[in-house]
Amino acid sequence: MSDAAPSYTDCYQILLFAIVCSVLSEALSWLLIYRREDYRRLTSSVEKTTKRLEKEKEVPTKGGKNKALARMEKELQTENRDLAFMKMRASVATGLAHVLAFSYIYNKFDGHAVARLPFEPFGFIRHLSHRNLPGDDYCDCSVVFFYMMCNMGFKPSLQKLLGVAPSGSGPGSMMSLHQQMAAKLNVQ
Repeated sequence: MSDAAPSYTDCYQILLFAIVCSVLSEALSWLLIYRREDYRRLTSSVEKTTKRLEKEKEVPTKGGKNKALARMEKELQTENRDLAFMKMRASVATGLAHVLAFSYIYNKFDGHAVARLPFEPFGFIRHLSHRNLPGDDYCDCSVVFFYMMCNMGFKPSLQKLLGVAPSGSGPGSMMSLHQQMAAKLNVQ
């Protein structure tokens, strides 16, 4: 076991810091993206184009219809590219904010265990969860792993709560890709 046992106050500080960083990150995203009218207009256009495309794909195709489908797919691709470009500014800003926040918390808690895992992690997870900790007790958890797990838990939940979570059923999602592969392989 390492020199000092993890204290609850360290865990709570990191937990609170992760929550505050997630809230500030989403506030920054709202300020730079979600409140803008062109973002709302573009997302509604993407949704409409996606619905039109899905309806057109359900109907059996004829010679001229393939061109219309290709045109709609190209339109959807352009709209998605514009949407991604719009989100890029906020992604850079929030990424920078997270780097600054992480460097602060890393410097404050580096070198001592901030939590204790109820199991011994495997493989590459072990190296991440025990990073820069003295001793060979791999149940001790470093600040890197704990902060990362807190952010992975809070940010998606917060996005869903605020209604800005990425859609799980749109084009390019895992479900959509699975359906496309199944259709190509004629598997249901």
